[in-house]
Amino acid sequence: MFAFDRDTAVLVAVAICVFATVYMYSQYKKTNESIEEFREALADKQKPMVSLERPRPAPWASKIPVEVKKVPIPVVEEKTEKPSSPVITEEESSE
Repeated sequence: MFAFDRDTAVLVAVAICVFATVYMYSQYKKTNESIEEFREALADKQKPMVSLERPRPAPWASKIPVEVKKVPIPVVEEKTEKPSSPVITEEESSE
């Protein structure tokens, strides 16, 4: 038959590693393509909804009566008081 010694085991291990590397690379490519498709789909759905034109008012908006009441603003007078004499504490007086 055939002998399964150290050299044969190393060759089998190298072959398995090469196969695993090729398989992982192909899966990486598929995943990367899938992510790119997803990004393109998101970019299409997330187009800005900002318009530079001024929006037209609704036709029924001009028919609604609007009452504007003018409310007087009260004037607040500032109080100007003379400053009171400084307070001297016991610690300051003993110095």
